[in-house]
This record gives sequence, structure tokens and C-alpha cells, in this order.
Amino acid sequence: MKNLGETLKQARANKGVELRDAADATKIRADFLSKMEEGDFEFDLPEIYKRGFLRLYAAYLGLDPKAVMASYFASTGGRLSDKESKRAQDAKKQFMSELDEDSASTSPENRYDDEPDADIAPDAQRPSDNSKYFKIGAIVLGVIAAIILLVSVVSKLSGGSETPTVAEGLEDIPECVITIKALADTSYKLTPESNPNYIYHQGEVRAGDVKTFKVQESLIIQPLPERIGDLRIERDGVHLDYARLIPKPAPRYKISMPKR
Repeated sequence: MKNLGETLKQARANKGVELRDAADATKIRADFLSKMEEGDFEFDLPEIYKRGFLRLYAAYLGLDPKAVMASYFASTGGRLSDKESKRAQDAKKQFMSELDEDSASTSPENRYDDEPDADIAPDAQRPSDNSKYFKIGAIVLGVIAAIILLVSVVSKLSGGSETPTVAEGLEDIPECVITIKALADTSYKLTPESNPNYIYHQGEVRAGDVKTFKVQESLIIQPLPERIGDLRIERDGVHLDYARLIPKPAPRYKISMPKR
């Protein structure tokens, strides 16, 4: 499958991303992506995951997933068929061997008392054979749970759109309206005092831009680059004059809640 691997590698090069960036975007381990780009699909994963990862990676690279999967099946179809055929033959031999042992250990009078129903497939007569499917199902559920947990952690660390958890005791506190107007082109970072990982705003603003926030607890504003005078901050319509304070390196100003 060298040609398929070269196709994936060239598509990533055309997209202009490094292997680590592709791994972060697809949530697929970089070593798996590297193996696929080398045309080596013998890494230790169930076949269903290999196909799923390949389809996801192809879509991320802008390739036609159907065409990529067709190429993959064309390259692996023979080997997969051989494996399945050998597995079926082994199962058949095992079943016939067990059947011979049962026949030898059962007297002619009682031989048919415990004989399985002829309409039941051999695989269904041996519950132990089904255990592998339960194991595969458990692995699938474990991987899904791990992915959900990983996405949740990444979202929290990146300060996504998730609403910050309300601190205990704030449920009944009325909201306060904080208005921040840019008097010049500048930038600032705004976070709750109790949860610095959550970000209300971070980045540049243009002169005249106005942003309004409804909050229930004190905030921390950090002007970038350290010019609080470029911002007009109001709390419930009342101007808070931070420009009169003596600036310090990397200043952080607290916007307290009004006394109720």
C-alpha cells in the first residue's frame, strides 16, 4: 500500500501542515498517521479502527474518503480474505474436534439427550466464542469514552465557549453589567476572578468597539500592552477610572461587584 501512503503524505504536504498538527486536528496519534503515510497498516489496532482512522484522515486532507477506502480495500482485500478463511477453517476444525470428543464420551443410549438443536449455528453452541465480541465492544466503548474525555479537557484548557461554573453561593446574586469600550486600537484579556481558565475576551479591539458582559462575580482585566487608559470600563453604567492608578509591569485590575 505504498502508493496509498504516498497519496496521504503528499496531500498533507499540499495542505501545508506538520504531522503533529494533523494529529492534534484529527485526534489520531501521530505514530498511527506516520504508519499510514508509510503504507504500513499492520499497527496494533482492530481493523474497524484502522478503517475509521483512514477515512477520517482522508477527509481532513481533502481527499475523497470513498476513493481512499476503495484503494485500501483493493490493497488489503486478498490478505483480509485469507485471514477470514483461515479463521473459519480453524473454527471448523475446533468444532469437529469437540464434536468427536463428545461423541466418544457419551454412551449410545444417552447420545441424543444433550445434542444441540441442528438449526443452531455451531458458533451459537459455544458461548466462549462470543466472549471476543464482548471484549471488542468493551474496547470500543472505552475508546469512545476516552475521546469524549479528551475533547472535554481540551475544550476547558483552551477556554472555549463553555459557560463557567457558577461558584457556590452565587446562584441568588443579581447580575452586574460590565461595559468595556475601546478608546483606541488596543487589546485586553478578561477572566472571572474565581476561574482564570475561562476567558470572557482575549485579543484585539478597534477604537470604538464596545463589549458588554453580564456577570455575578468580580472580574480580572489585563490590558495588552499594559495601557488601561485605552479602555473605558463601566459597571452598571458607572465609569470606573483605572487610569489614575500607578501602572505596574503586567498589570491586572480587579473589577469588583457593587455592594448590594
